[in-house]
Amino acid sequence: MNIPELIVTAAERGIHLCKAGLYPPGYNGPWEQMETPARNTCHWAVTNAKAYALTGNGAYKDLVYRSIKAILEQRFCPFSASFMILNANRSFPNGIVGQAWVMEALVAACRCLEDHHYLEVARRLALKHHFEPSVNLWAILNIDGTTGPIHSSLNQQLWFGVMSLVVAKLSNDENLLSTCDRFFANVHRHAWYAKDLIHMKINPRSFMAKRGRESRDLIRLLLTERKTQSEATVGYLPYTLFPLAMAWKLGANTKKELLPEAERCAKNFIKIPLSDLANNCYCFSYHPTGFEVAYILKALDINTEALSDADFWTSYQLENYYNHFLHSPEASTRPCPTLIARFHEITYLCPG
Repeated sequence: MNIPELIVTAAERGIHLCKAGLYPPGYNGPWEQMETPARNTCHWAVTNAKAYALTGNGAYKDLVYRSIKAILEQRFCPFSASFMILNANRSFPNGIVGQAWVMEALVAACRCLEDHHYLEVARRLALKHHFEPSVNLWAILNIDGTTGPIHSSLNQQLWFGVMSLVVAKLSNDENLLSTCDRFFANVHRHAWYAKDLIHMKINPRSFMAKRGRESRDLIRLLLTERKTQSEATVGYLPYTLFPLAMAWKLGANTKKELLPEAERCAKNFIKIPLSDLANNCYCFSYHPTGFEVAYILKALDINTEALSDADFWTSYQLENYYNHFLHSPEASTRPCPTLIARFHEITYLCPG
């Protein structure tokens, strides 16, 4: 099957998982933090919106409508601030990438349902997040609406940044466009490197002498979780470069400072033995690494050897981690619900 056919097949499989518009919740990676259904439902909304665009089948459009309606219920955004992604206390911060996933689904709903109300919800969500001009990074918006610390993960900053940019361009919001421009013009300052890869965490120097609390917390984390951070830097590299490549395609001011480094790191990543990547709990079985590498190679037009061809990475992910879901009648149980939902990332490889 080609990619459009795979997307439609996945959407058809997913129908059986959907209950009252919601899809089964997963958990936050190897940390095994339980989630609400919000994240996976947002991912599925993107897949279903693409399936509708490809087929014109109203069943997929109806799924998008029911899923977004469910996500916008008060229980998932109890204080009209940020959305509850992690299944935790209401005051617990859910980071910023979860909010980016909500914005991604709202944009998909706006296009699929031809209703700009959803775009407006996404725009307001983006603007509720405090952008700290001293470091040009976003702060966490807590569930209760209070402002938390600057988020220290580069991948979360990039995903929130690129989805904010998508929303800003679609809504023509000059304030948000200006903020996104400042973010992408300065994001290269926050990158640092481990094992010739961009580190998953913000460069600690970004906070020094400016944001003492964040600096201390980040340094403490890096010192106490060295092995975890080292493995995460490898596993999260494609997930970090994905939104950077998206932003570049959208015209963000990224090429001069950071794009050459992104290309270098992508080439270093694909030189890592597949056996090592397969044994990394952050690769393939949690992140759809194959889809991410394929997108990066195509978006940045990176010339590589045959083994590193984008089609190879897509096929590897499908054959080793999605074959059961796409072809088995027991697709609702394996692989994990989070990985199943993250099939939506392949939609970025689908033309149109």
